[in-house]
Amino acid sequence: MNITLSLEFEVVAANIATQVFPNIKYQLSAQKIANHELVITFKSQKHFSENFRVRFSPDNKKLVLSCHYRDTMYHLNYVIGNNYHWVDGLGDRVFSPQNIGEKFESLVKKLYPVLEEFWLPSSCKDSLLNGQ
Repeated sequence: MNITLSLEFEVVAANIATQVFPNIKYQLSAQKIANHELVITFKSQKHFSENFRVRFSPDNKKLVLSCHYRDTMYHLNYVIGNNYHWVDGLGDRVFSPQNIGEKFESLVKKLYPVLEEFWLPSSCKDSLLNGQ
């Protein structure tokens, strides 16, 4: 289900992405999926190869960032407290991709608390309202 993000969240999230990738301007789109998970696509206004997607799972407090880099799909799995690891499109553990790995690792550390602030309270409210 597509949702509209608050303007405040969009500004904060786009600013975080711009801190990490200063030459790229992003448009954000979001979907709410099962179990109150939020998927946000950061879409570059210039080139699709600069796009990435974040999937925030408040129930297990996990954030997964997915991106294409040099013809490979990568997923950065992050749990609060600097616990993260990279996997490729097949699910095999891999080393952090050169040139972009550290940037995305920095981005998830900055983005996670913002997602908790803006998304976790509303998902908890939804759970209470739906009797879950």
